[in-house]
Amino acid sequence: FDGDGKQDIAIWVTNKASGKRGLVLLRSGGGRPVVLGAGTEWEQRGDDFSGLDMWSVLPHGTRLDSPYEQRHGVSTRGDIIVLTKSESASFAIYWNGSRYVSYQLSD
Repeated sequence: FDGDGKQDIAIWVTNKASGKRGLVLLRSGGGRPVVLGAGTEWEQRGDDFSGLDMWSVLPHGTRLDSPYEQRHGVSTRGDIIVLTKSESASFAIYWNGSRYVSYQLSD
């Protein structure tokens, strides 16, 4: 996901204490695991991804262009994770070179 050519891992997790869902991202190049949600606040996405029921991966180089974002034509170095609430909203998670950021795709 970070574009270094090595396989990274994304895992759905649930915080045992709160029951809140989220993702843990493990970069094969090392570093600490990154927790998004699961009781940990992340950007404007909050700390619980329980309402999301689908996810997919888009290949690196996919261009993100959404009317819901001020950033248009975003190209990514790594693969992109897309989290979706079926028949509702979706957002992308990608590595911007220094951290994971989100990008609203639909509402």
